[in-house]
Amino acid sequence: MKSPVIILGAGASFDYIDPTLRDIQQIPPLTDQLVSHAYLNRGIAKKYSPEVENLFSVIGPKINNGIGKTLEQFLVQVSDRREVVGMQFYLKDFFLDISRGFRSPNNYKALLNYIQRSETKEATIVTFNYDTLLEQSMGLREINDLSAYVNGPIKVIKMHGSCDWSYIHRKNSREGDTAFAVLKNLGPNYKPSDICTDTYVQNSSEGGEFHRFPALAVPAGETKTFVCPNSHIEVLKKELAKTDRILVIGWKAGDPHLLNLIKECVTQPTSLFIVSGSKDGVDKVMGKFKPYGKFSLMGQENGFSSFIHRDSCATFFGTTY
Repeated sequence: MKSPVIILGAGASFDYIDPTLRDIQQIPPLTDQLVSHAYLNRGIAKKYSPEVENLFSVIGPKINNGIGKTLEQFLVQVSDRREVVGMQFYLKDFFLDISRGFRSPNNYKALLNYIQRSETKEATIVTFNYDTLLEQSMGLREINDLSAYVNGPIKVIKMHGSCDWSYIHRKNSREGDTAFAVLKNLGPNYKPSDICTDTYVQNSSEGGEFHRFPALAVPAGETKTFVCPNSHIEVLKKELAKTDRILVIGWKAGDPHLLNLIKECVTQPTSLFIVSGSKDGVDKVMGKFKPYGKFSLMGQENGFSSFIHRDSCATFFGTTY
């Protein structure tokens, strides 16, 4: 049996603890819920306003009233780059706050336990989540070297970055007092790598000789790119090329970059098990993979909490309870 690749979307963190124990202030929302009244953190939004409050006042009511588009589709159409920058800073602070509410026991710990009791005791976990709930479940509370994510038997690839990752930029008195002020006033075609020296991982506040810019990708459909180091992507390519099983939990298969990697790297017959909150969710993800032809497709509805306690989870990892 070979080591599995596990893909975690927003639905995994949303359902990382038992539904009966959830407190809405401690659970990461699904993507479209980021601008909902229930999840909006007004204190954080105010820090990065008027940009963030302007953005949320336009998009929020449309999402909450079900105007036929997703948050990603709305964000693609945002023309004011400063509002997108504000959204990056908001997401960084929002998910740092969510991550401070870490709860245990949880489904991530149960998933890790299955991996550790499997034949290989190894896995590659690809996550699109900005929070650090998975890392905390692994006992990794502060990581100051990004290579640590991919050096162990359980590798973690954070495709779109993390709330505790930052781009470093040495302060300059001519640019502005805060990282937000500096970043939002740059030209429209800037890339953080153009002005930053490196990325690093540390839960620290603004201060010292460096500005810290969010190292995360705003959810904006096909315009999203990988934020994690290229070396992590190379690790993922190798693991995809040799795996015989892929487990998808709470991911809508909406990221074309990862889909293309899977199409390119997975040439061998592979089992693909999809966990979603609904049958419709399972069917939609299956529909994304059916054209590839090389996958044996299976799925289960009712979410992460249901899957982790069923025989199908133990079967996937080749273990018993």
